[in-house]
Amino acid sequence: MDENECEQSLVAICYSNRILGMACYQELNNTICCNTFNAAPEEINQIMMSIKNTFKPTMFLLHPKVITNKPIFDIILSGTDNSEAAFRFKVLKSTVWNDKICSQLIHNSLEIRGTSQYDPSVSNYQRVACIVDLEREQSRQALGALIAYMQESVFKLDAGKVVV
Repeated sequence: MDENECEQSLVAICYSNRILGMACYQELNNTICCNTFNAAPEEINQIMMSIKNTFKPTMFLLHPKVITNKPIFDIILSGTDNSEAAFRFKVLKSTVWNDKICSQLIHNSLEIRGTSQYDPSVSNYQRVACIVDLEREQSRQALGALIAYMQESVFKLDAGKVVV
């Protein structure tokens, strides 16, 4: 087995109002990527194939509404060659996706390092907002749910922080 196959790549997905929110943690290089896509139902397949090919997820973290949307759920779980059930998934409870809770988690639990001009008067939330579109609810929800899962799972974090 290739050593990279053991590395975690978690992708949190939420979909509402024709907008797909995605946040991905890649253990190999300790990075989090977050993005939103304007996604009509007929565009979901192409967007998900791009996410799968780019991030090679080991598991999808899904909003409960995603699993009730069978066409989207099937696309998310299908293999990159459209084969059946190639990806693991976990449905996170609705409270994890709550916008207010997600915003608080981002503010309190995500620490950005490596920025060239570190200013201690700028909050972590503001640093994240410079990198991630936190104006969109789907971005906040995907990123917050990803952080919540990381805190509750094997990613036992020092001082409760996710440092990237």
